[in-house]
Amino acid sequence: NDIILRSKKEGIEKALSRQDKWSENLEGRISEASDWLGMDSYQENQYRVALESQHRRNEELLQMWQDGTPRSELVPVKASNFSQHMDEMGAFLNAEQMATYAESRSTKN
Repeated sequence: NDIILRSKKEGIEKALSRQDKWSENLEGRISEASDWLGMDSYQENQYRVALESQHRRNEELLQMWQDGTPRSELVPVKASNFSQHMDEMGAFLNAEQMATYAESRSTKN
């Protein structure tokens, strides 16, 4: 049981560290995505909003995990968060950009 708790604590610490680094890398992520997707300034701003929204959802998910929510209940929340993010992206990317973005995300999840 101690091993499970220690493993969970390490997992939470890693997730917190990733969340902290997230804001440091935000502008770089936007610039990189803008380059490979050929975004205009409107799309860059919308991407920033979508990423910030995704970040808030990830923080809420992490808080649920810290509060002891079982992983089995977190999996559908994470899937819903991903779907919501993709819907947000589809609202401002054109079809070609969205296909490229979706393909890149499918290799990460």
